Amino acid sequence: MTTIGILYNDVDGIFLKRPFSAPYSLAAYRKFSEIAAERGFKVAVAKPGWYAGNKLALSWNLLTERVERSVPVDFIFDRCLSFSDAHRTFMRRLRNSLNRTLPLVNHPFIEGACTDKRRTHALFSRFMPATCLRYRDLRAIRSPTVVVKPRFGFGGRGVRVVSKERLRSLPRGALAQEFIDTSAGMRGMYHGVHDLRVVMLDGRVADFYLRVPRHGFISNISRGGSAVRIPRLPYRVRKICSEVDKRFAACKPRLYSIDFLLDRHQVPWIAELNAHVTLVSYYEFEGMKPVYDELCRRLLGSIQSVLEN
Repeated sequence: MTTIGILYNDVDGIFLKRPFSAPYSLAAYRKFSEIAAERGFKVAVAKPGWYAGNKLALSWNLLTERVERSVPVDFIFDRCLSFSDAHRTFMRRLRNSLNRTLPLVNHPFIEGACTDKRRTHALFSRFMPATCLRYRDLRAIRSPTVVVKPRFGFGGRGVRVVSKERLRSLPRGALAQEFIDTSAGMRGMYHGVHDLRVVMLDGRVADFYLRVPRHGFISNISRGGSAVRIPRLPYRVRKICSEVDKRFAACKPRLYSIDFLLDRHQVPWIAELNAHVTLVSYYEFEGMKPVYDELCRRLLGSIQSVLEN
């Protein structure tokens, strides 16, 4: 049986006594395992440190709810976030090593392009708000308000919306972006502050929805935001998605998301990219589960195609 190894690192798992501390995470990955089993795959979930030599020394089988030992893997689904420079370095080396021996989602090039906001800007600056990597270049930003982001941040951690006038320096490794006012919403579909998440799978739009903040401007689900369905995706957004994906076309399979901000003139701007599309959100909000099931099936179909070729 072909085995997909999920390498997972986040605050809610993986642990020896139980796989996840968060029930939504357990539900989402168990469902992935169930759909994978229907296609003849076994899924093993492990910490990245449990991997060595195309095997998982320890791993969770979520269908049997047991820890298994010495499980060979044929494919890696990378779900690892890094909370420190040391772990980021460890994962960069591990991903490069994995890429030489096993197919994986995502290729290290996509990982770097999405996770490192400086690299994101270098690749896609024409689609992004004015961005400064150094404090002395702040004059290039015309808006009186700026968004300060950590270079390697995720989930809205460390993001601040501040007055440019009061900003005296940029924290080490941070960058500043022009503030895009999204309060006009999306014409005919939603009114209010938002960002638009587009999930890409092998060059096609796999899903899209709005993320709406509880208050203020930070709309990340992990910061209290909620997901709102919309009926269609603007043409200009689709066009940018296609242009972005051209840079990743050589990497298969590929699963990532692009977060957009639509200004008052409905012009879309890329806020950031994410190489680790959140799966848990599909279990947190009403009406998202059927979309998640289909996303899993499409991803597994892509994995199967790569393994067969």
